[in-house]
Amino acid sequence: MLTQFRVRRAPPNHKNKAANESRIFGAYVAGTVIRGHEKLNVEIHGDAGIFRGESAPPIDMINFARNEKEEASYKKLDWELISPTIGSCGDKIGKHHLVIHRKKFHKKVVLNVLALGLLKREKWYHGEERLKDMIAIHALPISSVCALRNVFDKLNYGNSDHVETKDWLESLGEPKEPMPLYLKWLLELIEIESHTGSHLTFGEYVCAVATLSMFDMIGMLRWLFKSVTGRESCYLEKTDYDLLTKGLLANNPLPYQQVHVDTLFETFSSGKGEIYFEDWVKIAERLPILLFALLRFQAAIMKQNLGEGFWFKKKLEFDSVRDMLGVERAGMMN
Repeated sequence: MLTQFRVRRAPPNHKNKAANESRIFGAYVAGTVIRGHEKLNVEIHGDAGIFRGESAPPIDMINFARNEKEEASYKKLDWELISPTIGSCGDKIGKHHLVIHRKKFHKKVVLNVLALGLLKREKWYHGEERLKDMIAIHALPISSVCALRNVFDKLNYGNSDHVETKDWLESLGEPKEPMPLYLKWLLELIEIESHTGSHLTFGEYVCAVATLSMFDMIGMLRWLFKSVTGRESCYLEKTDYDLLTKGLLANNPLPYQQVHVDTLFETFSSGKGEIYFEDWVKIAERLPILLFALLRFQAAIMKQNLGEGFWFKKKLEFDSVRDMLGVERAGMMN
């Protein structure tokens, strides 16, 4: 790649074909490309800085500016003028400037350039960072993002830049008041801007949908465990356990006995009053009804947004990539 261009007067022997070819070849070996014409006294020299151990943004375009107006236009587009002018070397060919354009280095990795370029055509797209993150993290095709936007717009009764959480819950067949605790925990997990959780931007909506839809059973149990214990604690106390189980069972339509829930705590806490994550997994296995409402909520979200088949396939694809790269899933305590 060339990193510098110069305008030079051609040497006297440039009209000698044999001598000139030898000179041009020697310069080429040293990293300089020379272009000229036997009837002109001007040459253009292009240098590849790598031959001298130098680094610079490579030149990706070259052109001529024929007057001051064109020079000004090129400068506005970040082109550089090469001095001296072409005509300064003795030929009467006008004061044309050689202009070059360099590739720009990004300060950070730019992902999904094509995908985001396509999204910019959509009137609703405003470059929300949360949406960009979700496209990158979950490898969401643009067609799927647009389909999710269609669902979002149907829920957006006020024609604003967000949807009301209660409207979303109603569309899923969930009670609007009070907000189910598992949705509250989900919104806390994805850290939405609204402190009350009353509304979601499109990026937050996609984040909530994708996060919950991509949970497998262990991932879901780990999320629930951390939602009430906090990131620093590694066990559930009785108050944590009661909050977690009651929050999960509040919207459960199936009959159950609270005494069974309490008995499981006593059984697995071993008299210490502490339930560790592996014990929490065993409790969920012993009492499947515990996750019934949440799994129903997850299924409803997947059906509403792209369909269950899309998310099941997406999880299988991620599993295949992990296997290919030799990356194991995080352990139960991670």
